[in-house]
Amino acid sequence: MKCQHLLLTVTAFFVLCCTSCSGALPQTDPSAQLSDNTKNANGLSSVNSTDQAVTAVSIIQLISSPEKYDGKYIQIIGFVRLEFEGDAIYLHEDDYKYGLTRNGLWLSLTEGCCGKDLRIFDQKYVLVEGTFSARNHGHMGLFSGAIENIKRFQVWADKKGWRG
Repeated sequence: MKCQHLLLTVTAFFVLCCTSCSGALPQTDPSAQLSDNTKNANGLSSVNSTDQAVTAVSIIQLISSPEKYDGKYIQIIGFVRLEFEGDAIYLHEDDYKYGLTRNGLWLSLTEGCCGKDLRIFDQKYVLVEGTFSARNHGHMGLFSGAIENIKRFQVWADKKGWRG
């Protein structure tokens, strides 16, 4: 009986915590039009958006079920590293740090997609919208897929976190 009471109390606490925190994360409006180099709600840089319907997914979903999202316009958030032959978005900063490229997606950046100064996005958590390709594995086939035709590239958080 005590075990059931404890389980019920823990479950109620968990549900209460989850529902009270659900509004804590900033919500993105996929139809919001952002001009080049505008600031997002956190005062961080962002570039371009479209009113195209977008599916918000995690990098984990793209890696585990690439066929489900192949060719779809998606939105992800991850750690971006921009370097010669290694433009990629990773699940976490440590994935880049320790060379876990399978936990990352190649970023197929084209001229003009992300503004003139890409350094503002390097080594930050970035919100990216574009078309997922399960067939493109980037430089030397190192990554688990690619984001192509990028339409939105927005700093989500810097080293201090999204709350700064």
